[in-house]
Amino acid sequence: MSVQNVLSPIRPSAPLQTQPLRAQAPAVPQAPARLPGSSSKTDNLRLGAVAKTAPLALPANMFSDALSVPQPRTDADYDMIFKWVESVTGKPVAVSDPKTREAYIKAIKGKPQEVYDTKNFLNNLGVHGVETYGRDDKGVANLIKTLPDYSPDSPEVSKFVRLGQKAMFWFYKSFPKTFDKIGNLADKYYLTRKDNKEQSWLKVQVPQPGISPSEPILNANTVKQHYANNVIAKSLQTGRPTTTQTLFDNLFKLQPPKEIGLMFEEDFHMGIAKPGEGKQNYGTYSIALRLGFTEEQAKNFATANYDMDLNNTEYGDTDAFPNAMPSKHFNLNKSRPEQGDTRFIWAQRHLDAAVELARRGRFKDAEREVGYGLHGIQDAFAHGHISLSSHAITDNIPDGVEFNPVAAYEATLASIGFLNAYMQRISKL
Repeated sequence: MSVQNVLSPIRPSAPLQTQPLRAQAPAVPQAPARLPGSSSKTDNLRLGAVAKTAPLALPANMFSDALSVPQPRTDADYDMIFKWVESVTGKPVAVSDPKTREAYIKAIKGKPQEVYDTKNFLNNLGVHGVETYGRDDKGVANLIKTLPDYSPDSPEVSKFVRLGQKAMFWFYKSFPKTFDKIGNLADKYYLTRKDNKEQSWLKVQVPQPGISPSEPILNANTVKQHYANNVIAKSLQTGRPTTTQTLFDNLFKLQPPKEIGLMFEEDFHMGIAKPGEGKQNYGTYSIALRLGFTEEQAKNFATANYDMDLNNTEYGDTDAFPNAMPSKHFNLNKSRPEQGDTRFIWAQRHLDAAVELARRGRFKDAEREVGYGLHGIQDAFAHGHISLSSHAITDNIPDGVEFNPVAAYEATLASIGFLNAYMQRISKL
């Protein structure tokens, strides 16, 4: 998500208690996260969607029987990622010259995902060995040094604010250590103070409005039938559920350019083309379509996802500004990782709520909850573990696709994993 939006406080109440997220289970072990070349993007990570196609048959090689430990990415892996991003955006990434490429790869190599994801949320989605999730401010500052012509310019704020942004950017670029100290203080005592105190990720009721105990529960087969025609449901019907990586490799990475098209749209969270723009081929909407969800279901996921940044949800103000819920977009448990990433805590609760709503036949509400959960997951790669302060100053550097192509791959993979997890839960009703 962008640091441009803000949300307002929501009244704390007891969270819905439901079945926790299970790892992708059954008969097939997880495939490695090591890509022979794929990619994805998030948040301000400006992505789009995959062109709508006829219902997909399951490829013969959809299922993976080999389990291997994720290996460090090679130069060839990064080449594949960059080329994939360029093929789907239709434009070159900004970090392709040798010096900037080297700085970028160093910049995204933060702490291993297990350091912050202590609850194994990503592993349970079938996403392993990611890099941009652990990225920090030091890496971003080093990358900026290799981009002498870059200057932030946020059109959604006033000219006066943009001038201030440019001045602070110069300070950030010239004195990164000093800015880091100031930025961390600003985060602690202003930007995240309110949400840290209220702990919205634990105390805000999910879903809103709540579920009445008197609401009838549908027959499980009726719920399953609502999603019966997507790729994941079909694979589950075979008794051999597919892995997240395999879904990506078969339905996204290996599609020829004419099928991928201009994959990235202005905002990855949604990915629905604006009137007059023609088809977009990436983002939440397209990912869902490519997985075989209906157009209505895909729109429900995508619009709810983007609505988080617009404060257009049942939860009040849900953006990342101080009076809202930055915990949905940034990890407010960064200094206490044993408690889990706040973005993933939110995502887990939204997933649990989605299953309960689907059981009651409230499918649109359920799909919106899935969309809300997807937002924080995608932001985990768009924002990594940088501060809100540095994001505000550096504009597109953290989450613009052209400046963070590996995040594009990893966010796509995690989005597929979350939709996969939702279908796993539905299949077990």
